[in-house]
Amino acid sequence: MLAKKYIAFALTLLFVATYISASAVEKVNTGMRGGEEESGNALWYTMPKNYSELVSWYRNLEEKYPGYIEVFKANELYNTGKIDGGYDDYYVRITNESRGLHKPEVLFLGSPHGIEKIGTASLYWFADWLMRYAFSPDYDNPQREWLKWLLDHREIYIEASHNPWGFDHNQRWDYNGWDLNREADYNGPGGNGPPVPWGSVQGKTLVRFVNNHTIRTGCDFHEGLRKLMYPWFSSHWIVKAISPISHMIYNYAPPDFYFYDAASLRCGSYMGDYGGELNAWNIGPVRSFVDRTPGALVAWAYGSDVEKNPAEDRFVEGNYPGSGIMWHLVEMYDYSKGYSSRTFLGNDTTPGFGMEVRRFLLHQIDLAQPYVRWIESPSDNSVIQRGTYEFKWQVNGSMVVDHTSIQWGTDPDAINNSAFFGQDHNDFEGQYVGGTGWDNAADGKTHGKIYSENITFNEPGDYYIVAKAQVDQIYAKTLAPWAYGREHTYLRIIKERTDVSYHEVINGTDGIEEIKGRLWWYSPVIHVKVT
Repeated sequence: MLAKKYIAFALTLLFVATYISASAVEKVNTGMRGGEEESGNALWYTMPKNYSELVSWYRNLEEKYPGYIEVFKANELYNTGKIDGGYDDYYVRITNESRGLHKPEVLFLGSPHGIEKIGTASLYWFADWLMRYAFSPDYDNPQREWLKWLLDHREIYIEASHNPWGFDHNQRWDYNGWDLNREADYNGPGGNGPPVPWGSVQGKTLVRFVNNHTIRTGCDFHEGLRKLMYPWFSSHWIVKAISPISHMIYNYAPPDFYFYDAASLRCGSYMGDYGGELNAWNIGPVRSFVDRTPGALVAWAYGSDVEKNPAEDRFVEGNYPGSGIMWHLVEMYDYSKGYSSRTFLGNDTTPGFGMEVRRFLLHQIDLAQPYVRWIESPSDNSVIQRGTYEFKWQVNGSMVVDHTSIQWGTDPDAINNSAFFGQDHNDFEGQYVGGTGWDNAADGKTHGKIYSENITFNEPGDYYIVAKAQVDQIYAKTLAPWAYGREHTYLRIIKERTDVSYHEVINGTDGIEEIKGRLWWYSPVIHVKVT
């Protein structure tokens, strides 16, 4: 009997050891990373314990992907000093550095209110997800080539946290008791903001950063409500607008209301309903949903270039040429809903606020500039036999496709010297939405328009094919010229795609940044050799 007990005990130890070993292997093989918490078979996104840990997570990503991620102290770069409480203001740049740094730029801020941590944490999980799904063999997915394309053609900037002291102390305010979303130089500062505009180091750093870059889209994250909001919040109260999509009526409408309306409604649908549906009832100008918020970042980032937008001069003390950004104030979480504190961020595949932030970011990053990409077409430099071949393409980075077609010939300069031209697809010309790869986007899925053309190659030789598109022309006409002085857009991204005379040049942090307006956007040229 004693021998049997010893044998049973040994078998138990062996079973436990095997189980522990198997669990450890499983944890390694499933790619568990710092900040994740295991629960059953799910790896949940978690909150960092403090600002230092959050920065260390970004630092770990930087070490793992050195050619794509750079973490830097923006306060030292712009010599703005230490954040009160003894912090550095860390920014993160995500891009394929081997392709240079003169790409469309986007900027997303960790929450100005320290205790509102969902957006701050989810920004990190987006960066982590993006790198894994773009490169890790463990996360192979149908979006991989598109994600790599975004890394090649966008500069993504993240401010780790706009309020590190508030983040660490679970306070809305900063070390001085200031509300950092009330210090901007647009009808501000106000409320509990600093006594003068840009009193905080974070504010001074943000101003320097924005004026040294050509930011296309951006946002700051908040909690307490479930809304996706854009300018205005306290100015131009008399300007009304009716959404051509939802037919809702709004006050405080900006000149670019139509673009904001269409893009935000599409983005809200794509984000999903985990935190509650985002629709015309909670997407619109800030003042349609909340009380006056003087000195908020959203209006400043959009309209405070008073030299270009003189109608705003009475609201702004200085002038900020870096504005003209399609900026949102994103309210993720309605406190009245009471989500589980352990799992509400979700994970890679489980719905949660982490997934919704990711979808918002992907939509806004894509929208930064129009582009045309090939879909399931003969590859570049392929050798084919005489015959008929189908070329497919898609238009993205836009809301509506006015015209798109392909052209080809035997000259390598297919853009300027094509001999043959396909059908002009203009079904959506003059409309507010339609014809893009984002059509019917909802709950993280797109069912976009794909164009196709058959080309017959009768003679051997080298041929060069390119697709082109003209987009968003309806948005060149803006709202209420009687209020805003003239019909002109404030948005950098609209000027670039609708005004051929638009030309912006700045000597920025990374050297000369130049934007030239144009009406046509071209795909890469495909070269095929016909035998």
